This record gives sequence, structure tokens and C-alpha cells, in this order.
Amino acid sequence: MVIDARGTESRELFLRLREIFARNCTSEISLEVLLSSRQEAKKTKAFAGMSGYRTALDAGEGYYSVRITGVSCRCIR
Repeated sequence: MVIDARGTESRELFLRLREIFARNCTSEISLEVLLSSRQEAKKTKAFAGMSGYRTALDAGEGYYSVRITGVSCRCIR
């Protein structure tokens, strides 16, 4: 799944990710989040990492990408 979050506020994105994480608590997920700035990408990477997922940050042409994969050992409720 690809989430284009360029121009989206951090709070809105984190609420959406939290919902996805909770819904897929014991399932393997694979997400790619597209962001406008490196700072937003680093915050998103940290949020997903603290939720128990593997993350990778890449820079593209005019955007940043955070790949989020794995199964969380921490269910968010």
C-alpha cells in the first residue's frame, strides 16, 4: 500500500498509521509513505519504529519515502 502524505499534517498521518497498525496488529504489513520533507520522513520512521515495525528511509526526486514492513509485537489500542 502506498500512502501519499505530501502536504498532510503529521498528526493526521500518525492517526491514519495508528489505525492501520491496530487493524493489522498480528498481520504482516508493507507500506510506503511518501513525504515532502526529510524531517517529516524521519518523524514517520521513528513513529513506525516505536510501534515495532522495520523501517527504511529513501530520498526520491522531490520527495522522501518511508517503507514500513513487518509484524508489530506491540498492538496499539
